[in-house]
Amino acid sequence: MPADAQGGNANVVHVASRLLAMLEEVEAATGQEDDTVRDASLKVRIARAREIIEGLLAELVRVRGDAARVVCIGRTKAGKSTLRFVLTGEGADGIGKGGQRTTSIPITYRWRDIDVVDTPGVGAYQGAVDDASALTAAKDADLVVWVAGSDSQQPATVAPVLQAIAPGIPVFVLVNHKQTFTAEELVGDLSPAVIFSDISGQEARIRHVLAQVDVSDPTIAHVNLWLAQCGLEGEDQRLLSQSGVPAAEAALAVAAAEAHARRPATAAAVLRARAADAAEATHVVAATLRAHKRELVAARKGLRDDTEAAADEYGDEVRRAAANAFASATTQVVAAARYAAEEPHRGKAQEHMRSEAVAASKQAHVSLAQAAEGAAEKCRQQLVDGHGLDLPTLQMRVEAPQLPEAPLDGDPLNARAANWVARGVKGAAAVAAVALTDRRVASLVIGLVDERTVDNIRKDLAPTVKGELAKREASVDAAKAAYMSALAQARTCAEDALRASWEPIRRSLDAVLNERALRIETYAMWSAQLTRLVRELASEAESGMD
Repeated sequence: MPADAQGGNANVVHVASRLLAMLEEVEAATGQEDDTVRDASLKVRIARAREIIEGLLAELVRVRGDAARVVCIGRTKAGKSTLRFVLTGEGADGIGKGGQRTTSIPITYRWRDIDVVDTPGVGAYQGAVDDASALTAAKDADLVVWVAGSDSQQPATVAPVLQAIAPGIPVFVLVNHKQTFTAEELVGDLSPAVIFSDISGQEARIRHVLAQVDVSDPTIAHVNLWLAQCGLEGEDQRLLSQSGVPAAEAALAVAAAEAHARRPATAAAVLRARAADAAEATHVVAATLRAHKRELVAARKGLRDDTEAAADEYGDEVRRAAANAFASATTQVVAAARYAAEEPHRGKAQEHMRSEAVAASKQAHVSLAQAAEGAAEKCRQQLVDGHGLDLPTLQMRVEAPQLPEAPLDGDPLNARAANWVARGVKGAAAVAAVALTDRRVASLVIGLVDERTVDNIRKDLAPTVKGELAKREASVDAAKAAYMSALAQARTCAEDALRASWEPIRRSLDAVLNERALRIETYAMWSAQLTRLVRELASEAESGMD
């Protein structure tokens, strides 16, 4: 190949290698994501692109090589490793002794400045890995050598052989006749008809098989590798010559040289085709990334909108719950104030009003916390179900505050009791009531209160009763205002605390949104880089292979 073409190939290798590294980076990064369905489709496309690019790189490396590359393929125990020993005198320990799968990996050896690859046998029991290894090695062949045993060409072994024959790659068939002979027979003169049986039938069957892959005129040579091995080990040139190996060697060398000579003439077209395939496969990956990016953009917008809607709904629920809970508390405090205004006993009125205010505040906070927790769980579950997120469960912590001390003034009990006496109430209660007024104690005895005295007492006590009642009313109003103010402040604090309790979900959602935004940017970057590398690959392939 001309030097400038070699340089062009080097540029293609460089670009293809960068493209392959980029695909590996994308594959590794997407493998850590949690979207199984989307990632699975992307992985399939990446794997396809990588396979094609790796084939392109292998083709480029092989085209640039100086030696022809001959890959031997055939069923297990066909004689491929024996062929290596016969050609090079090496590898006798790799020859099978009747068992399957003796060669487990491709082995490359040099023969007459030709790289010959001995591959694992195909069609062996549980030999799928061996089949794949042999097929991979055959992809880079200048010449495929099918080592076919004369004893059979079974479908299980023929199918992988046919898969290994790429379009345009010439095929050399080496039929290994499996006849063996006794020591006495080896001493005698073995005729070709004894060493090689049914040559015409063997060739007809082989041509029929290869016609399936459009190989119409294969080179076919007949050898007896067992006999050649005996000749080499016994240093018997006669046996070696009778084995047909020398003639097969010459034919194989010519076929390999011709195949290698034809490679530069066909390399440009093959490489362009592979470069085009690589570009197309990478375009598919880039298009898939762009499609995934669009999906992520839509999903991120939907999540953002749903997050805002859920937060608004939660806030509305909290406000409604607070309004209802504290409206009930306010009603309870107002009722307690009415009772306190009418209760003659100051201590009892004060305790009742405070206990009712405390109970109302606690009940309001309990109701608010329950309503808010239910609203939060509903809104949270909507986001979990709608977007498949793993959001934290909210823990409500709302405590009722300590209400202020609100003492009551005014003690109308004694004044009212005295008024009862003035109205003619008799008995010990009347005497006690009059005594408490500290008025006319000495002159008042049961049954001695006359009409005038009653009128005088009533007149004297009227201002006292009025004053005590006024004090009570004013102090009740002040206490009610203090409790109302405390409840209003408690409501504000509770609403703030409950809104703050939504923050763990908001932070979790913000993290998801930020992660998706980063992934969107990454997908955009990957698709842009892949598109640019594809353009470079197409340009280098076109200019470097002319």
